[in-house]
Amino acid sequence: MSVPVQHPMYIDGQFVTWRGDAWIDVVNPATEAVISRIPDGQAEDARKAI
Repeated sequence: MSVPVQHPMYIDGQFVTWRGDAWIDVVNPATEAVISRIPDGQAEDARKAI
């Protein structure tokens, strides 16, 4: 089994570093395998994105 790809946060047309250290697993519903990981953004990240 391969390691899931970790994707950076993408806000306003660019990849950015987020302040948190937690990740959210993206799961394939057919196989229940973790296929990717995305940053668990904070409130400040949401404000930048909106």
